[in-house]
Amino acid sequence: MADDPASLAHFSFFERLVVDRFVGLEKSVTLQLGCTTKYFTQSLIERAGASSRLIVLEPVTGMVEEVRAHLGARGEGRVFFKSDQDWHKLPFDDGVFHSIVSVLLWDMSPDRLRMLREMARVLGPSGMAILTVYLKDSLYEIFDLMGEALNQLDLLHLAQPLAQARAAFLTKGEYEQMALESGFGMCKATPHELKLRFAGSQELFLNPVVQAYWLPVWEAVGGKDAENLFWHVRQALDRYFPDGDIPLTVNGALLVAIK
Repeated sequence: MADDPASLAHFSFFERLVVDRFVGLEKSVTLQLGCTTKYFTQSLIERAGASSRLIVLEPVTGMVEEVRAHLGARGEGRVFFKSDQDWHKLPFDDGVFHSIVSVLLWDMSPDRLRMLREMARVLGPSGMAILTVYLKDSLYEIFDLMGEALNQLDLLHLAQPLAQARAAFLTKGEYEQMALESGFGMCKATPHELKLRFAGSQELFLNPVVQAYWLPVWEAVGGKDAENLFWHVRQALDRYFPDGDIPLTVNGALLVAIK
């Protein structure tokens, strides 16, 4: 992922939530679902026992090579990479992992409940999933401005898609209930908030995290009217924040679920 300040702040925020909670016991096997930055895997093995192993499932070959090169000799015999495009069926037997960690990528799946069930399947008894999620009202600044623009542009037929996009960010309780329905016996979501700052609307919309994670969601809301919708949102942002210091609120949570 890009090394711009906002992207690094975003991923470091979520990675730290996972790393601070992770404990790799001796002779344990951990599954890492997806790479975010090259530092995440390094932080995990530094906290894991010397005889433990880390299996990294990452579909993007370029990201695998970047992480492998960064680890160098530190990963030999301890970190193993596997590429797989279909995470709806994890390519592992039942009960083979002691823990699973993931920063956001599972949360972007179109079927999060199925993904959680797969995690529960491959975890052994008392196995732990340590995950991060976006919570309700994340990015409310953009969603609120999109709602205003729909009224100004007489695009009220897009109000329902906008509401559905906002509803995809669940509450703390909804995530906990989802984990319980997936086969976990205990779970807790702990909220955390991050404020990202952007020097103008152009920087915001061109940011790699926005491009990869959020822009497709906003484009799906706007459909054929997305370009016009975004133009009005950008105009509003630059009008409301003329000094070029645009805040964007990320409401996140650390979700810990124990089988």
